[in-house]
Amino acid sequence: MSSYSRRRFLPGLKKLSGCAAVVVLTLGFAGCTSGGSSSSDGVTDGPRSAQVQTACDRAEAGTAEVQFKAPGGAVDGTALEGKSIYVIPIINTGTVTEYTRQMEEGGALLGASVVTIDAKGSIPAAVTAFNQAIARGADVIVNVAVQSDLVKEPMLKAQAAGIKVIDVVNGQPDEKAPEGVDGRVSWDYIKGGKWRMDKAICDTNGHLELGLISSDDLPTGKYLMEGMQAEFDELCTDDCSIVTANVPSANWATGLASATTSLVQKNPNLNYLMPAFGGMVVPVLPTMNRIDPRGEIQVSSFDLESALFEPLKSGEIRADVGTSFGGLAWPTFDQALRLVSGQAAVIEEGPARMVTSEMAESLGLSADNSMIENRTLIFGNLATGDDYKKLWGIK
Repeated sequence: MSSYSRRRFLPGLKKLSGCAAVVVLTLGFAGCTSGGSSSSDGVTDGPRSAQVQTACDRAEAGTAEVQFKAPGGAVDGTALEGKSIYVIPIINTGTVTEYTRQMEEGGALLGASVVTIDAKGSIPAAVTAFNQAIARGADVIVNVAVQSDLVKEPMLKAQAAGIKVIDVVNGQPDEKAPEGVDGRVSWDYIKGGKWRMDKAICDTNGHLELGLISSDDLPTGKYLMEGMQAEFDELCTDDCSIVTANVPSANWATGLASATTSLVQKNPNLNYLMPAFGGMVVPVLPTMNRIDPRGEIQVSSFDLESALFEPLKSGEIRADVGTSFGGLAWPTFDQALRLVSGQAAVIEEGPARMVTSEMAESLGLSADNSMIENRTLIFGNLATGDDYKKLWGIK
């Protein structure tokens, strides 16, 4: 692994009064060793406190291999034959394209047609997409990260027309579905938020000065915030602080560079930067290399975008909460099969695993691999849906 790394740990600022609020959607985390210090730099020298050791142990637990857990009993894999599925993502970019592509490929396997209509970060465009799907006689509509309360009316209209509505990454997987939604698919964002904060506390030996860039328009951010704030309050009670910036998803291309620059320049003691989503990290990294050329601020990520494999392996990104957005296609189809078959919705949770820069090297992750090859190295059959196919009776 390259010796380059964004690592510097400085004595912390006073903890913000009342604990600063934090937000994010999909962030990266990484594992830690169970003893010793995480770096020879600055305040990471010396013994760990009991709180820091707990954070390190919890972060390490997040690196464990993810096992398949059947969401329910067997379901007829032919139930979607001849059906039409409309997928409406709030923005079809980054790893979301991995999901929409996998949905189209999985639909072909199940005999269903899959059409994607990109809302391009616009709620009015999402409403129009819903109306188009309804007018075209959709059997299933999949809402990907479009805030449910803002499209409640078209979702209820779809249900009234007999269309099954599934929302994806709009809440906790075990949370009651909102009005207008028949079933949901998601990651455990609270757990993910906890892992990521654990990792940051561990890496800085409890002297965390965090800059967090969120997108408040993406609804699952509040769950990540809940998990992160819980760990922050419990395990970073001394020299810790958080400062935040918000860049709406529609403004990522134009707003992230300036937001990052402003956050770092106004807070010169930062030692950790967390953009909420992997799609945000891609444009943030060049900015960080320009304004922090010595790599003094650690960066972590989420979603493990293909463009981030090499920065992760080199240490330019310290860790990533590796998720498989494409892998969410399989629990989405499982939910759709059950709903179309007349079964009740089940809890459908997608896979997540913390991947450190060391793990990226040992697992053999590479930008030269295909996306599915890299996801399989991290998640095994959960990326390819093999266990779901068995549940559906498909060989």
